[in-house]
Amino acid sequence: MLPELGIERVDLLMMNIEGAETDALRGASGLMGSIRNSVISCHDSSPATTCRAMRTKADVRALLEDAGFEVTQQEHRHPWVRDTLYASRPAAA
Repeated sequence: MLPELGIERVDLLMMNIEGAETDALRGASGLMGSIRNSVISCHDSSPATTCRAMRTKADVRALLEDAGFEVTQQEHRHPWVRDTLYASRPAAA
């Protein structure tokens, strides 16, 4: 959709799509260079994540790092906060 709309840069991508994060990032691989920052909610601690397919945090982190992002997360008592990944492009030197 971005090229169709003439959008060349995304300042913030937020994603909370209940386990489909890796599929979405893989599908957007050609557009990752246009994204500056992202906040992606993974669901590894959810009771529904007994299924390996729902545990996405490690794969999402790897996809973001492979795309050149610096990835962080917060330590927090609430698991949904710990399962959120924050990614940004390093500042140009």
